[in-house]
Amino acid sequence: MKRIYIVNTFYLNEELTAPEIGGIQSYITGLSEIILELGFEPVIYQFQFHRKSFVTKYKGIKVRGIPCSRAGLRKKIQQTIPENEIVIFASEQVVCAYKGYSICLQHGIDWDRPGHFERTGLRNQAVVFQRAVMAFTKIRQMSHADTVVCVDYNFINWYRSHVSHPEMNLTAIPNYTKIPPLNNKQKEEGTVKIIFARRFEIFRGSRVFTDAIEKLLKECNSIDVTIAGRGPDEQYMRKRLQQYKNVHITKYDYEQTLEMHKDKHIAVIPTVGSEGTSLSLLEAMASGCAVICTDVGGMVNVVLDRFNGLIVRAGDTDGLYRAMKQLTEDRAYRQKLAEHARMTAETSFSYEIWKERWKDVLKGCLEK
Repeated sequence: MKRIYIVNTFYLNEELTAPEIGGIQSYITGLSEIILELGFEPVIYQFQFHRKSFVTKYKGIKVRGIPCSRAGLRKKIQQTIPENEIVIFASEQVVCAYKGYSICLQHGIDWDRPGHFERTGLRNQAVVFQRAVMAFTKIRQMSHADTVVCVDYNFINWYRSHVSHPEMNLTAIPNYTKIPPLNNKQKEEGTVKIIFARRFEIFRGSRVFTDAIEKLLKECNSIDVTIAGRGPDEQYMRKRLQQYKNVHITKYDYEQTLEMHKDKHIAVIPTVGSEGTSLSLLEAMASGCAVICTDVGGMVNVVLDRFNGLIVRAGDTDGLYRAMKQLTEDRAYRQKLAEHARMTAETSFSYEIWKERWKDVLKGCLEK
């Protein structure tokens, strides 16, 4: 049986029992399912830093862990992956020259994270130059791949505007969501349930959300808030919100995402930077939630403001608070946005659509 290799720095968690919570890990699992459907064997390589080697299986799929240093990552990949096969590099971080057919996944612009607002003059110009160099380096790295699959159109448009002659073979396959059955009884009105389900990272909006939801909690007792995930900002969020009995902070496996959303009314995705077509956003929409997101990356390829969700400016705490308050108070508007969100997910971002697009790409690779 022909093998198709998938390469990333991380896939399984520390216990080797399930994938890490994250968009790339979910993507790798979905790709593995497609490869199996095509009659090929997926093999996942995770070139990990500061961990021991291992070979295991997850859902019948072989996963091999190979320790390496950051500096020697790409050389280690070249030495390990068999030649003249099909290799999918799960991010541009791991792509390298390969003697075979290679595909690179591009997950959106990730060098737009804020962090230099206080800098002016020459220091600010230095950061702008640094980011330009970073972007150029990424383009050069991705050029090693025969095909680059982008999760949004934002990167493709950026690339076209920054090169005089586009050379990379770019194709857009937006991210997907499974479409769960919708049971309206699970979303019975009364207490309005709000969810923030993603990595607890500053650039994922953990602190903006904390500031905004705390302001709403002080004014409104008829809401219930679930904060689900893990990450470095967990203690910060717990400390800030520990006094509110209607705030629940919990963990979940990536396979439980749709289950987490099934009885929620509002989902908040307040990303500050580095976002493609957000899986958190799509899964919330598929689950029939009214969504609030920011004007970052590929999320504006998904949400039409005031039709299937609300868009607020990235980092705008007051704007996020006002949007949550509006949807908390206006039941009819909330339900209308949720219905349109569900329809959008079903029509344009379902797993079936994503799967067929990827099958076309892989079949084209096999022909070559």
